[in-house]
Amino acid sequence: CAEAHNRLGIVLLQRANVKEGGEHLARANVLSPNDTSTLLHLAQATALNGRLDMAEQHIQLAERLGADPKLVQAVRSEIRAA
Repeated sequence: CAEAHNRLGIVLLQRANVKEGGEHLARANVLSPNDTSTLLHLAQATALNGRLDMAEQHIQLAERLGADPKLVQAVRSEIRAA
């Protein structure tokens, strides 16, 4: 279930378990590649792993798929501030 992997990934990121959280978010993305929420969470996890280039790719894809522009900007700002 993509939503279960997405939510578990978020919880793990919040608990500073970036590696496992990122793995669940990546799995959620495979199961539901057009889910903009998962893409933005995956961007955050990817940035926490030091892959800012990949994080931006996830954000851009979320934008193309119609993610809320305010949410996209918030994620970008969060990543830049970190």
